Amino acid sequence: MNAHKSDVIHIGMVGLGPRGVQSWLPLLETFPECRVVAICDRRAPLLEAALAANPNRDIKGYLDYEAMLNHPGLEAVIINTDATTQADLVVQAMEAGKHVTTEVPACGTLEDCWKLVLAAERTGRIYQLAEQARY
Repeated sequence: MNAHKSDVIHIGMVGLGPRGVQSWLPLLETFPECRVVAICDRRAPLLEAALAANPNRDIKGYLDYEAMLNHPGLEAVIINTDATTQADLVVQAMEAGKHVTTEVPACGTLEDCWKLVLAAERTGRIYQLAEQARY
């Protein structure tokens, strides 16, 4: 993940429900090699609450996913949305040159699973499926 450029991976996260805010953000804080630089949710109250809960961190908030994918230096994305939306978000991120992690279930259909596989093969980006990433 561009380790030659920096020792820190710049991460964006979409989906700011309990898993994102109560699990992923605190977990990533424990790794000095990871820095969340952007967060995104289409629901403004969740975005505002997540930013308010992390006042000491230099995190940019986005209501628009595509805008977050264009965040300067963003290398990887963690997607915490429901299974019906994850496949399209993964493909969009990979096509924007980002590596991606999602939680289970990754997809709601077999067709969506193939979207992930084909996007990873086509783009050369890494896709990771996390299982209950909680500390």
